[in-house]
Amino acid sequence: MKNDIILFAVMFAVAWIGFTVAKDRLPPTSTATNGVATNDVATESVSADAVSSIDQSVATSRDANPTSGSPQAIDKSPLSSDDSPATSSAVKMQKESDLPANTGSAEPKTTEQSIEQVLTDQTIAWNLGDLDAFMDAYWNDESLTFSGGGDTTLGWEATYESYRQRYPVGAMGKIEFKDLKTEMVGKESAIVTGRFTHQLPDEKVKGNFSLVVKIIDGQWKIIHDHTSVAN
Repeated sequence: MKNDIILFAVMFAVAWIGFTVAKDRLPPTSTATNGVATNDVATESVSADAVSSIDQSVATSRDANPTSGSPQAIDKSPLSSDDSPATSSAVKMQKESDLPANTGSAEPKTTEQSIEQVLTDQTIAWNLGDLDAFMDAYWNDESLTFSGGGDTTLGWEATYESYRQRYPVGAMGKIEFKDLKTEMVGKESAIVTGRFTHQLPDEKVKGNFSLVVKIIDGQWKIIHDHTSVAN
């Protein structure tokens, strides 16, 4: 009996010593800092291993499918002055202003320019030897008057015939109008004055003219022409 008690005491002492040693070797499960619990070293080690494992899994997944789950790259480089909206608009306007002008026939900007364009077209037609196109500037009516050299011709047909007989095809020469001045008389009529030179095969004629023009059927037409040749 006595031996049994001694044996039990020894076994209890060994068990107690083993428990105490094991307890001392185990790190504390948690500590408190400012009342907030933090993971102990063992927990941090496990957490770090878990995070590392997760990162490796994610990296493996991204390597297998680069576009899956990855956010689109954003260019964070600063905008240059040329990239700003205001500058882009200004550049665009500047580029548009640098485009070549339309080389076609532009619409006249003023009434005076519109009237003087009629005379420009007349000059081109005459210098091309096109009497019909030249006469298109005149009012095609028997009330048209043409005065020159002390005589007055009445009517479009008579004026056309006078030009045709005096300047046959091939002998029309070249004309040029200069110093045009247009003075409006109301909204639908105007007086145009200017000088001309007429280069003929054997001579050069100079003079001045005055015209009365009027809007007829939406077009400017010469209704009276007075031409004087310089001596």
